[in-house]
Amino acid sequence: MVLTSVPFGAYFLAGMPTDLWRALFFYGCLACLSVIDMETRRLPNPLTGLLFIAGMLQAYMYGYFEAALYGALIGGVGLWLVAYVYQLVRKRRGMGMGDVKLLGAMGAWTGPFAIPYILLIASVTGIVFAYLYSLRDAEKRGALQAYPFGPFLALGGWIAFLILAA
Repeated sequence: MVLTSVPFGAYFLAGMPTDLWRALFFYGCLACLSVIDMETRRLPNPLTGLLFIAGMLQAYMYGYFEAALYGALIGGVGLWLVAYVYQLVRKRRGMGMGDVKLLGAMGAWTGPFAIPYILLIASVTGIVFAYLYSLRDAEKRGALQAYPFGPFLALGGWIAFLILAA
């Protein structure tokens, strides 16, 4: 087969299945958000908004818009409630709203039933990371450290999407 009019890369990408495109977009956004959160401790609204809108659009196109809407609501509102109660009890913020928006966007992609698994994976990996990090820095062991939660949420969303797509 001679590919004279179309570069090989474009020919290869044009033949990719739609599910693979969706997965690459989802994983690419999660990877970008994770790196940004680790470096700046912020999750930019344009990128989380794009992830949410793309999740809702693909849910509409594939016929599970209602499940995506419930997933976004349960993910976003549920994590917002946790952050709000923490702030009421501890009198300081424990989580940024970017994490709330990220979980809402992932709920649009995975649906409501994946939200508990995303949170479980994110929480366990975050706790393990914090423990291992405290072992590495013995002088900071007693100090209260804050870590970005977005990368752990992204890992949980990636694993949930991987399992749901299989």
